[in-house]
Amino acid sequence: MSDAVAGEGGFIPTCEEAFEDIEEQTRSYQDSLQELADAAGINLEDIRNGVSNLIDEFEVLVEENDDILNRMRD
Repeated sequence: MSDAVAGEGGFIPTCEEAFEDIEEQTRSYQDSLQELADAAGINLEDIRNGVSNLIDEFEVLVEENDDILNRMRD
């Protein structure tokens, strides 16, 4: 089976090349995203922090709702 998915040079070199391509494309995407954010005057770190805060707040809300439902059942 490895022969079927292996490219030139064998399975390991083919996988290494694929991961290098993925890393390169990821860096390119990050750079493009940062350029877009800079052009729009948006701080991506602020957005990330805001999302993290929302996640924390939703977790608290879910816990509070669970408490209310438990009290209603009692």
